[in-house]
Amino acid sequence: MGEYIMEKRSQRFSIRKYSLGAASVLLGTAVVALNGPTVLADETAGNSASGTSQPTSSTTDNIGESSATADQETASVVSVEREDDTTTVTSQVTSSTLEDAKANAEQAGVQVEETEPQFQPSTEAAAADNQAQVQEVKAATEAQKAADADYAQKQAEYEAAVKATEAAIATNTQIQAENAVAQAAYEQAQAAYEADLAQYEKTKAQYDTAKAAYEAAVAEKAQADARNAEAKAAYESALQVYKDEQTKYEVAKSFYESVKVAHENAIATNTQIQADNAAAQAAYEQAQAAYQAAQAQYEQDKAAYDKAVADKAAAESQNTQIQADNAAAQAAYEQA
Repeated sequence: MGEYIMEKRSQRFSIRKYSLGAASVLLGTAVVALNGPTVLADETAGNSASGTSQPTSSTTDNIGESSATADQETASVVSVEREDDTTTVTSQVTSSTLEDAKANAEQAGVQVEETEPQFQPSTEAAAADNQAQVQEVKAATEAQKAADADYAQKQAEYEAAVKATEAAIATNTQIQAENAVAQAAYEQAQAAYEADLAQYEKTKAQYDTAKAAYEAAVAEKAQADARNAEAKAAYESALQVYKDEQTKYEVAKSFYESVKVAHENAIATNTQIQADNAAAQAAYEQAQAAYQAAQAQYEQDKAAYDKAVADKAAAESQNTQIQADNAAAQAAYEQA
């Protein structure tokens, strides 16, 4: 029987490990804000005019405060570009929540691949993109866990089915062994029966010869009393041998019939087992075909046996008639 192996499947899921957000600061209004006591966004812009480190620090601090209170997003400046009156600060936004989701996904068997970073129009959009990826990774993780649970259940069902099939094969093998023993006993009994039948037929032929001689002697009784007596003795001797062989034949026949009953019971049991295991026993069906061929041979042998029994019954009937005729002849002879 072939071996079946269930394949465990895992899914691949790609994430962007980092999102890049761009924050632009307009420097043109910085002059207005320098004279006032109020410090707004323009103050950041004014400080940016003196160097690149200050806007970098300010932008990073603002994003850090936002990430601490929201989704643990962390931004770090990767570039600062100035063009005309506009300074563009590009920050790399990472998410510890996304990293945790990635670790959980890999632990669940999801193959996580990191793609190239994607640029977003703002750090807020980058953070939102990270959170969207968190939800996608979590959904993929849950789907993988559900698939693993389903695989484990199907694997258990498959192993149970394999054990049931192996048990059915073992039972079938035992039945085949018992059938082989019964078949051997049947064939042995049949061989003994056939040998006894051959001996019986040989003895019967001798009996028929003696009977013919006896009848001839009876017909010639007046002329051959001595020969008739000798023929009668030969007849009685042959009759005794015939009866002995007939007794042996009856014993062999009785044993043959008992073995035949056991053989037929084994056939009935085997047929039931074959019906129960038909779906899983392709190999057994081949053995069954061979067994059916043997059954056909058995039916042929049984037909021959039935014919032999019928012939024996006819011979016994004829013998009874002959014995009656002999008795009448003997009575006539004794009276004469």
